[in-house]
Amino acid sequence: MQTSLDSTGIGYKLPFNNKAMNQRSIAKNLKGIRKKKGKSQEELAEASGLSLRTIQRIEANETIPRGDSLQKIATALSVSLEELADGSMEEDQDFLKWLNLSSLSFLVFPLLGIIVPLVIWIPRKSRTYGALQLGRSLLNFQLTWVIFLFFGYMAGSLFMVRGISMAADISPGVLSPGIRFLLLYVGSMYVYNFILIVVNASTLNKNGRIWYGPAIAFIR
Repeated sequence: MQTSLDSTGIGYKLPFNNKAMNQRSIAKNLKGIRKKKGKSQEELAEASGLSLRTIQRIEANETIPRGDSLQKIATALSVSLEELADGSMEEDQDFLKWLNLSSLSFLVFPLLGIIVPLVIWIPRKSRTYGALQLGRSLLNFQLTWVIFLFFGYMAGSLFMVRGISMAADISPGVLSPGIRFLLLYVGSMYVYNFILIVVNASTLNKNGRIWYGPAIAFIR
């Protein structure tokens, strides 16, 4: 199996046993992904820090890029090494859109915003272009969102407990500080999550780059 070394010296194994197939797959995938991203060869060369001639030779199937060059190209195109090297991967924009929209299940129950996308993502993450990055970004955000939501509930509950002793001082029909905090915090969290999903759905329709944040990198 062909093995290249990245800049850290760690071996990266290309997913094919046949060197010629590796070369053809990378050349074909690079050209296809580059055009899908709307980048010219010159723009890719500038973004990756490689020469224009190097990009041209790779796309012309004249050479296999070294591990560090392959990583630079993948980074410049915002794709994984697997997507760049694996000729068996398929393009399915509709799947990416449904994967993104599946996180709206958080509106039914917060944890469903993690479970539903995860179940959809796992079988396709290594078979569909863009699924790996979208799934990681989406799930990391939803996990982070649930954690912040939980701490918000905890903080609101503490406010409510402290407010019990002052209940006699609160006029009838006036919400306690703890309830007001919960309504404002939880409402803001839900609105932000919803807006982010809708914005990214629109971005996917335009073949743009999605963004979910802030997020803790639980899944790498």
